[in-house]
Amino acid sequence: MENDKMIKTVIEENNKCLFLSKQIKNYALFESAVYYFSNVLSSDYSGGMWDFIKISNKAFYMKPHCDDSFNVTVTGNYFDEKLSSDAFGIVVTLFALNYVAQKPNNDDAIDKYYLLMDYVDQHSDASKIFRAIN
Repeated sequence: MENDKMIKTVIEENNKCLFLSKQIKNYALFESAVYYFSNVLSSDYSGGMWDFIKISNKAFYMKPHCDDSFNVTVTGNYFDEKLSSDAFGIVVTLFALNYVAQKPNNDDAIDKYYLLMDYVDQHSDASKIFRAIN
């Protein structure tokens, strides 16, 4: 799919739990990590509803259910910029997938990480997302 535009779909509210459990084996740890990294990376984040996004290449991510922007600081790489809620969600999801992938028996998190990275290439905030995670 590298030359095709990937399509994203927002998962309906009543399908979120089932969706996440089909995406990643250790989904409870993953979801907790998303909320943890949201708080760590942005002082603007204060909780709320989240959208679950499915990508046509079998990737997925979570994003805050809002159109707000978030100031994001990643001290390890000197990233300090404002991101859209969509880009913020991708960054947080990548951090969470990376965290889960470091636990034993979570190879599916590694696969999902790289599938999401493939999608980032076509995102309007790709350069900011790559700078935030590198």
